[in-house]
Amino acid sequence: MYILLQALFTVATMALTVPIFLSYRMHVVFLILKVCASTWNGGSFILEVMPRQVERKQQKKLGMKPIEQG
Repeated sequence: MYILLQALFTVATMALTVPIFLSYRMHVVFLILKVCASTWNGGSFILEVMPRQVERKQQKKLGMKPIEQG
């Protein structure tokens, strides 16, 4: 089943290359879609993953014992 789905995806992807190459409008639309997808993924990363990382760092800092100077 996986091989069949992979083959269908490959054929569909390759079928789009010639029309995108020959049509300026399709090329521009494709580039806009790529930029939008990249922006969406980057924004999602910043809004979802970064706060968790900052929270983890703060918890790690609070869990550390202060260094005593003697």
